[in-house]
Amino acid sequence: MKNKSRLLLISILIITTLLSGCLPSVSETVNIVQSQTALALNPILPTDTSTVTRGPTKTQDPNSTMTPSPTAFQPPTLVVDSGVNVWVKNVVDENIVVFNDLNMQQLMAINIEGEIGDVIDAFGAIWVSDILNQKIYRIDRNAFQITNVIPTQTLKIKSLSYDDNYIWVGVQETDTLPDINASPFGGILQIDPATNEIVNYIDMQSPIVEFAFSDTKVWALAETNEYYTIKTIDFDTREITEGGQYGIWQGHTRIFGNNQGVWVINENMPDTIMHLDHTTDVLLSTIDMSRYPGAAYDMIGVDNTLWILLDQGSVVRVDLQYNTTLSVIPVSRYCKELFFAGDNVYSLSHHDGKVYQILADQNRLGAVSITGSRLPTPTPTINPDIVEEVVCEGEFVSRLSVGMEARVSEYPPYANRVRSKPEKDGSIIGYIDPGEKVEILEGPNCSDEWVWWKVKSVETGIIGWTAEGDDDVYWLTP
Repeated sequence: MKNKSRLLLISILIITTLLSGCLPSVSETVNIVQSQTALALNPILPTDTSTVTRGPTKTQDPNSTMTPSPTAFQPPTLVVDSGVNVWVKNVVDENIVVFNDLNMQQLMAINIEGEIGDVIDAFGAIWVSDILNQKIYRIDRNAFQITNVIPTQTLKIKSLSYDDNYIWVGVQETDTLPDINASPFGGILQIDPATNEIVNYIDMQSPIVEFAFSDTKVWALAETNEYYTIKTIDFDTREITEGGQYGIWQGHTRIFGNNQGVWVINENMPDTIMHLDHTTDVLLSTIDMSRYPGAAYDMIGVDNTLWILLDQGSVVRVDLQYNTTLSVIPVSRYCKELFFAGDNVYSLSHHDGKVYQILADQNRLGAVSITGSRLPTPTPTINPDIVEEVVCEGEFVSRLSVGMEARVSEYPPYANRVRSKPEKDGSIIGYIDPGEKVEILEGPNCSDEWVWWKVKSVETGIIGWTAEGDDDVYWLTP
């Protein structure tokens, strides 16, 4: 009996030992399940027989916070779907401001040492004229950097434009004139955008202040002390001709041209846009602007559409094919110029640093943005530090005196006529542009309900009589 019990006990011990060696522990069971799951999610791929050299790897702590490595500064660039860059001259702070045309948010400002004249976008670059130092700057519009500076030496820059081959620069010769009131000479510089070099000078006998182009000719608006002349250059023959009966204008003038002719605005015909024939320069038709307040001051065009800026604060869009008005968009009475950027039109104020975006496809005003420091609104309010005096009985008070330096007011944005004598009937011997400084030589003289002063332009040296203002506004300010 004892032997049977001993055998039973030994059998139980043997079975227990065998079972303990075959079954996995709890932790081992968990590992097996995880391994099988991993194999199910990541099946074994065929072994790559190529030799791959791998660098040392470093296991990242999942609880650590990684600091990204610093990267070099990249200038802001816009992708196709985010609009285009709008390059605007900021006459307040004398720099170039770059906007995104979708939200009109400023991207960058590029300083220019001198005084900014015209800004154009051509040949994959931005071209800026410095009318103080007589230089043309070329700016890379992707890197936002000045890449070339082209001096015009002694030639004073008056305008900047382009066609399919060249940058066109209207210039005035600055050599001493035999008579202080004589008409200056001038012409056109052509810059090759491939080399950034001046390759040609076209003598036009007068300073050129604006250009208009067609497929066969260029119209150049020449300015003298007394009038504007429309001159044409034939691309093939290089022959220079002057427009006939409708080629000479007195007072503020602007032009636009295409293959159908040239359009003209002039301050002496403020309610009319004139269309001249492409080949004969005779008057073909007119566009009546009398329904809209203000006089035409600037205009730009593309295809069969003309955009006209009125000096009372609106932009009129005209269909040139039918001579009909498509829309009238309000901007600011202080705007002085129009320009294109992308598919839209922009109007720039030289007084309060604002640029007005006009959405061409919607015929309405888009965004309004500030280009630079805010300037006080240029209203004809009296400065308490300015001494006033009634110099002409029954006329407004004068703020000038002999020996002072004055400036032609930029509101309204018109040049002051300079006459041979202090009367409205006096012959016009020249003009003094808005913002231009003058020395008060003689006066006052009371005539035609105006107060007249004999002045000398600090910039051009022209001497003659000009009016201080009328009951509503001062044209000459201390």
